[in-house]
Amino acid sequence: MPLDARTLLSGPRGRRLCLAVALHDPQQSIPAAASLGYLLVYAAHHLEAARGQGGTFFGWGIPDPLPEPSAEEVADAFDCIPLTSIGIVDALDACAASVDSARYWQEPDGSDELLSDEHLDSSLLRIAEHIVTSPSTEWWGSPMEPQQWAVKFQDPCFQVPEPPAAAETLRLWSGLVVENEQAAVRERPTDPTANYSGDWWSRPPFGLTATTRALPELGPVGLWLIEDRSDEEPADTHPVTYEGAPRVFEIVAAESWAELCRRYPLEVTATRRHDWYRATGRSGKWMMPDWSRVARDFDAVHLSLAAYLSAAGVAIPLDDDFASVIAGWNPDETYWFTDVVTHPVSGASWMREEQTARWKQR
Repeated sequence: MPLDARTLLSGPRGRRLCLAVALHDPQQSIPAAASLGYLLVYAAHHLEAARGQGGTFFGWGIPDPLPEPSAEEVADAFDCIPLTSIGIVDALDACAASVDSARYWQEPDGSDELLSDEHLDSSLLRIAEHIVTSPSTEWWGSPMEPQQWAVKFQDPCFQVPEPPAAAETLRLWSGLVVENEQAAVRERPTDPTANYSGDWWSRPPFGLTATTRALPELGPVGLWLIEDRSDEEPADTHPVTYEGAPRVFEIVAAESWAELCRRYPLEVTATRRHDWYRATGRSGKWMMPDWSRVARDFDAVHLSLAAYLSAAGVAIPLDDDFASVIAGWNPDETYWFTDVVTHPVSGASWMREEQTARWKQR
C-alpha cells in the first residue's frame, strides 16, 4: 500500500522522520540544517519545561536568557531546508532516528509535541512529499518479503533461554495477560492521570520468532530499526524458512490494526490506561488483539514500515468506547505464530561502524 504524504504526517513517528530528513547533514555543511537544529533545541526545551519536565542547559556559550523560538520561526527554518535526493542508507538512518525516539510510557517529548503544532503542517508536508516520492522509500508499504531474516545480538545482556514452541508461548501469554488485567482492575486507580505504569506494549508475545526483510548490501532491516535502541552489537543474522505459503495478516495502515482488534478483541484498559493516556492524551477504554486467537487463523502478522510511521503511538479508534495503540513493535517486523527454522550462515555477522553508526558485515 503506497504511503502518501498526509498519511505519513498522521503519526508522530512519521513527523519525526521528516525532522530527521531535514536535519540530515553528515558533513555539517548545510547552514539551514544547523539553524533548524538550534531553534528546535530551545523550542522543545521550553515545551517540556512548561509541563515540569526536561533538563537544564549549562556550560560555556549558553545564551542568557534562553531563546524562545515560536512554532512559526521553526516552520520558517524548515522551509529553508534544501531538498536533495534521499539515498536508501540516508532513508534508513532517518527512520532509525525516528524509531529510536518512540516512547509509549510517557508524554511525547518536546520535539514530538512541537512537530504536532499546526503551524508546522505545510512545512512538514513539503518534506513528507519529498520522502514518499523518493525511489528509496518505495518498499516501505510493501507486504512481507518472502525471504525473511532473524537477528540475534551477541551481547550477553540479550541472551535468553530458548523459548518454548510457538503454541506454548501463546498459551502462556494468554493466561498472563488476563491475569495481569484482572489484577490491575483490582489494584490500580481508574484515574488515567495517576502515577502508575506497567505493561504498555501491544505487539505479539516475546518469545515468538520475529523477522524482517533484508536490503541489498545493508542486511536485515531488523539491524537498523529498533525502538529504544541499546548497544546490541555485534549481531548474527539468519535466514528463516517455513513450510508452504503462510497465511499472513498485513498491517498496512491504522485501519488494518483496528480491524485486527475488532476481530480478535482483548480488553486491556486497566493495564494500559495510565501509559497510553500519557502517550496519546486519550482517556477511555483500551483494546489490543488477542494474539492467541489471531494465531488460529494466521501463521504470521506483518507490520509494514509505512503503517508504523503513520500509526504507531496514535490512539486508533475502534468504536464509540474503545481505542488501541500500536506499541513496542519494530517496523517491517513479522511475528510468527508457527515454529519456523533459522539457518546459520557463514560470515553473517554484522557490526556498526563507530563513526557512522551504520551496520557493516564483518
